[in-house]
Amino acid sequence: LLLWISGSLTPQEIRDKIMDVNSDFQKKMVEYLESLCAGEFLTGQKSDVSEKVHSASEMSDYHDPTFTLPKPPPPPCNDKCIKCSCAEKHTSWWQEFKDTVDDLLLRSNQHVHTFDESGNNTSYCANSKGECKHRFPRDTYEQTLVDPKTGALNLKKGEAWMNTITPMLTYLL
Repeated sequence: LLLWISGSLTPQEIRDKIMDVNSDFQKKMVEYLESLCAGEFLTGQKSDVSEKVHSASEMSDYHDPTFTLPKPPPPPCNDKCIKCSCAEKHTSWWQEFKDTVDDLLLRSNQHVHTFDESGNNTSYCANSKGECKHRFPRDTYEQTLVDPKTGALNLKKGEAWMNTITPMLTYLL
């Protein structure tokens, strides 16, 4: 079922605007998609995140985010607030949000393969030829690219062994 809103751009018009490299539409569409999707950890490379999670998990006040509910953000600051700690609380919450998302990604969004002594892929995802049915490792891109021939968007992706995610949904679910 495809529902189209009257007066909005058609799929062809969207494609044409995305393929125009000088278009403000293309720039804004890419910015919007990049604000929603991530193909990498939020705070660094996998090795850095792994080390940070390992260190944090040894602390007595650490709680595994796969067993806890997410913490809500602090309430918004009101107009009468002067030199309060609201900005600091929000900055702290956003950092905790990123750390929690990275912890969750490290625990639940890493694709791994196992191999036998002969080097054959023996993972559950291997087909009869030993190839990964889930198409891992995935291509990585340092920046979002628009294919000039097809208009296809290849979003920025830094981790070949991780699916593209939406950080806010990862945090909430």
